[in-house]
Amino acid sequence: MQKKSKLMTSILLHCQFTSVQSLMVAKAKEELEQEILIKEEEKQKYLAERAPPLNTSGLSLTQLQVSGPNSLNSLISVQFFSPSTCFSGI
Repeated sequence: MQKKSKLMTSILLHCQFTSVQSLMVAKAKEELEQEILIKEEEKQKYLAERAPPLNTSGLSLTQLQVSGPNSLNSLISVQFFSPSTCFSGI
């Protein structure tokens, strides 16, 4: 009888421990997901402050696709990597 009681106690403790582990993992998952959301919001805020939106108004699709002074790559280079934007925080 004593042996059965110890076995039942052991099983119950194991179940409780497993339950606590599951709760801890669930809580950690929630915190990680919240941290990811906060980081994404911080990233969007930083980009909004530091990187001006591309001004593509008045450009045709062809002008945006072709390489040259009015191409999208040129606009990105000028707007994001010009000395005024790269060194504005210094």
